[in-house]
Amino acid sequence: MLYLDATSQEAAFGIDDLRLMQVMASQAAMFVKNLSLQQVLQREALVKSRLLAQFPRPIAERLARHPARMSVVSERVEVVTILFADVRGFTKMSAGMEPELVVQMLNDMFHDLTPIVLRLSGTVDKYMGDAILAVFGSPDPDEAQWGHAVLAAVEMQEALDRLAAGRWKGRTAFRIGVGIHTGPVIHGFIGAPERMEYTVIGSTINTASRYCAAAGPGEILISPAVYSRLHQSVDAEYPPREIETKHEGMLKAYRVRGWKGPVPES
Repeated sequence: MLYLDATSQEAAFGIDDLRLMQVMASQAAMFVKNLSLQQVLQREALVKSRLLAQFPRPIAERLARHPARMSVVSERVEVVTILFADVRGFTKMSAGMEPELVVQMLNDMFHDLTPIVLRLSGTVDKYMGDAILAVFGSPDPDEAQWGHAVLAAVEMQEALDRLAAGRWKGRTAFRIGVGIHTGPVIHGFIGAPERMEYTVIGSTINTASRYCAAAGPGEILISPAVYSRLHQSVDAEYPPREIETKHEGMLKAYRVRGWKGPVPES
């Protein structure tokens, strides 16, 4: 709305003045509408860029179109597969390194590992210092989640080998241990309204972390629940080893030597 007032009767507006004001009002309305649309698109682009770093592209694009729903999505999912990976001996190793080099090598590692997870339909739950937590089968169901998780772990170890022979040549290379377990979780977007982040909650995550903690440098340990679904496709040591945990007692763990089955579809 535009409001104009003449300063005197002699300066009263004519029909030409009215038409000019109508044109000005129309142009102003178009400017305001375009500015509002641009702000919406900028918000969606920011949300999408954050989501693309965490989710496979189809899921990220769907969530970016409906960002308001991210604050209410929460439910129990009966079967997901959790992958934990972290650097063996990181604290001791990084203590003798320049901080810039530590950060650079961590960025190198996550730069190469993250696309593997996303390409195999996994979701990056979070980075925790030198560790990465990935989820398969959430937020969207995945009938091949166990194969995707194990194949991702195999490719992650191969990626670290390439870094050691390439960009990290001549340095003490990072080596990761990987643990994989499957079971129920609660998933959803948690956090302050201006910074909602997807995460999973439950004992399945804790158990996966126990397998990760027991894995040596370059090793992949999977639980019996994962092995039972993949025994024909995964090359694993048999019989399984036993690992001791503080709260879960003794757990059986299969060390994966490689993948021998067909590549699961993403």
